[in-house]
Amino acid sequence: MPASLSHERSLKSHIEFPDVAGDVDTMIRCHATISRKGKIHKNLCFYTDRSRDRSVRRFRNAIGKAVRRARLQPALMNGEAVRVVDFKYTVVFRRKDGNESITVYPSHLREKTTLGLNYSAAQRYHSWDLWHGCQSRGVRLWIALPVDERGFPGPGRVLSSEDPTGCGQKFLRNLRASRFIPAMKDGSPVASVYTLCFSNRGRPINYWMPGTD
Repeated sequence: MPASLSHERSLKSHIEFPDVAGDVDTMIRCHATISRKGKIHKNLCFYTDRSRDRSVRRFRNAIGKAVRRARLQPALMNGEAVRVVDFKYTVVFRRKDGNESITVYPSHLREKTTLGLNYSAAQRYHSWDLWHGCQSRGVRLWIALPVDERGFPGPGRVLSSEDPTGCGQKFLRNLRASRFIPAMKDGSPVASVYTLCFSNRGRPINYWMPGTD
């Protein structure tokens, strides 16, 4: 059972709409680690292309404040809580004619056209050091890894990279050694494509999403 947003101290209930003027249609994509107790750690958020304005930092800050207080239902494997090292979620802020709404989805919404909104992305819950065997700097990778309905990863491929020393295949091999909770749609496990963008460009290891520089 994947980590889920349904908790009495839900993330949505702790996010406050930022004080910005005018109509709003802003989408923020985030990654986080979820502990066995449902605490949110290592939260990293990025804005989409349509949210390139100075006020976007206020939306990211609103999420950052909320994760300190919010909780998720922890993931379960064989009846025991497990730590999820990559929980993907999206927060959509909207204001139109003075009416405000905040919606939180347990995926990055790339799949909404074909799978609908009642969908949660695959979750990586046990993982090797993904950079093992790669000490180079200046590497950025965008990887796609199929994960079947049982949570088993497929071959995977590097979609895009800045990879002068060939770290991509080592990274992909380490990612394939991870364990996954499969994606869920309408309460049932489904096959999916797990995507991961990573960077170690001379700074602490961080997520990178194409088009966000």
